[in-house]
Amino acid sequence: MTPTRTGLFVSLALHGLIAGLLWWLWFKPAPAPKPPTALPISLRMFAPAPVQTPAPAPVQTPTVPQVSPEPAAPVEPPAPSPEPPPEPTPEPPKAQTPRAEPPIAPKQAEPKQAEPKQAEPKQAEPKPAHPKPVAPKPVKPKPAEPAPSAHPAAEPAQTPPTDPAPPANGAPAAPASAPTPPAKPSAAQQQDLLAAYQAALAAAIEREKFYPPLARRLNQEGSVEIGFTVLADGRIVNIHLLTQAPSAALERGAMAAIAGVGQFKPIPPQLGMGTMNLTISLVYKLR
Repeated sequence: MTPTRTGLFVSLALHGLIAGLLWWLWFKPAPAPKPPTALPISLRMFAPAPVQTPAPAPVQTPTVPQVSPEPAAPVEPPAPSPEPPPEPTPEPPKAQTPRAEPPIAPKQAEPKQAEPKQAEPKQAEPKPAHPKPVAPKPVKPKPAEPAPSAHPAAEPAQTPPTDPAPPANGAPAAPASAPTPPAKPSAAQQQDLLAAYQAALAAAIEREKFYPPLARRLNQEGSVEIGFTVLADGRIVNIHLLTQAPSAALERGAMAAIAGVGQFKPIPPQLGMGTMNLTISLVYKLR
C-alpha cells in the first residue's frame, strides 16, 4: 500500500464521519410539547396596603465652633533709642610760647690805630745872604701811653642758646652733629631675630590656612610646597608653586592662604635685608 492510497482512505473516512454527524443532527426528532398544567386561583377582597409617606428628614443646623478669645499679647514698650555719643569737645589751641632769642653780645669797640700823619712839604724859604743862627725848638715830651693791664677785661656772661638763630646775613648754618649709629648685632643675635620673624610669619599663614571644600568632598590629602618673597615693608609678593601637588584644589587653597596674609610686619632693620625669599610646606590631612 502506497502513501497516496492511505491518505485517500483516511480522507474518505473523515468525510463520511462528518456527513453522518450532520445527518444525525439535522434529522433528529423534536420532543413532544407537554400539556399545560392548571393553576387554582382564588379571589379575595383585601384592603390596599397603606402608602407610607416618608418622614421628613431632620434639618441639621451647622454647629458653629465656639472660639475662645485669646489673651491679648502684652505690648512691649519700644526700646529707647541709644543716645548718641557725646561729641568730643575740641581742645583749645595751645598757646605757643615765644622762644627766647639769645641775647646778642655787644661788640667790643676795636681801638683804631692812629694813622701816621704825612709831613706836609715845607716851602723853601729864600736863604738870606747872611744866615742867621736859628735857635733850636724845644722838644715837647710825648704823653706816655698806658701800659696794657695784665688782666684782660671781663667779658659779659653769655647764656646758653636754646635754638640757634638763623644767620641774618644768609651764611650757611653749622651742620648738626650726626647721631651715632646703633651697634650692629652679633651673628647669633641676627640668627635669633631671623628665626623669630620666620616663626611669626608661619603662624600668620597657618591662621589663614583652610581646607578646600572640593578637596574635602573628594577626600584628597597631601602637602603643597609654596615659595614667596617678603619685601622690606612686609608685603608678600611673587607667590609661586615649587612642586606639583596631588590636587589642584589643594594648590589653590595653599596659595590663597599665603595671599590672605597680605601685609606682614616689616623686616627688622638689624638683619640688613631688603628682601627675603622663603619656602613653606602646607600639609592637608582629613584626620
